Amino acid sequence: MRFLRKLAFCCIFIIKHFLAFVNIKTQKSCKFLKKDNKRDFFYLFKPLFCKKRVDFKRFLCYNGDQYDRCIQKKGCTMKFLFFDMEFANGQVAGSVYSLGYLMTDEDFHILMPQTDLLIDPDCTWNEYVEQNILAYPKEEVEAAPSFFERYEEIKALFDGADVAVGFAVSNDTRALRKACERYGLEPLTFRYFDTEKLCRKMNEHKEAHGLGGYVKAWCGEEPDNRHRSDGDAYATMMLLRAICRSKHATPEMMLLAYPECAGDTSQKTQKIKQNPVKQTRAPKKRRHHRKKLQLSQTQDSE
Repeated sequence: MRFLRKLAFCCIFIIKHFLAFVNIKTQKSCKFLKKDNKRDFFYLFKPLFCKKRVDFKRFLCYNGDQYDRCIQKKGCTMKFLFFDMEFANGQVAGSVYSLGYLMTDEDFHILMPQTDLLIDPDCTWNEYVEQNILAYPKEEVEAAPSFFERYEEIKALFDGADVAVGFAVSNDTRALRKACERYGLEPLTFRYFDTEKLCRKMNEHKEAHGLGGYVKAWCGEEPDNRHRSDGDAYATMMLLRAICRSKHATPEMMLLAYPECAGDTSQKTQKIKQNPVKQTRAPKKRRHHRKKLQLSQTQDSE
């Protein structure tokens, strides 16, 4: 009787998540039924033969270790840090002048309200940024603490979240890495999820472009406080919330369904350390050309 009860529960659980993933990926089959994922599908039946209490989410994950990093304690919810940054000068690497953020749980209940951290960029301002994007008085921003002084606060912010969510995250992660290099600080390590890549994977709203365009297409309203970091961070949260609701999924399910939209900054720093910059050599064509010039010069002298 106990075995039949476990079997019935497992069958219901499989069907529920199968329909959820089919709903998320309408043109693709369920990820656990792919040929190269037989191990994960077999793991669904492992709880039937285990005496210990099993975390079923753990066995549904494509990468169990990745799930363990997200959920360290059984029963706790994931924390998502939505963030965005603005830069004073694109020519100066790591010239961050504001970092906006808010934190929610997997049900999008706000744990930390949207906040904008002002940072002294310690560089000359780009004229276009100063006239069109800067949402604060220049003197107020330059009077703010530097990135070096804000480092511990920013590090604690990212360490306190399971996943950092942004729009076009590669720009922000690169800027954070460059800012740490600029001040000789240890690079920040965190897992991230890119909503821009996620939107491009969706079949809906292919005509939309940029954060404002995607928010208007998915949410039906214009985002507030554009080009202000906290406003863009809140718009990113609105975008992911709208996608999850339309797909009847949670952010955690989107992370598992679209691993190509996620990443880890620690892997990037390891690659940089393992692959130092190599010295460039002159192309072979140039060397052949030099030999021909030397031969022609010797013939002329003869």
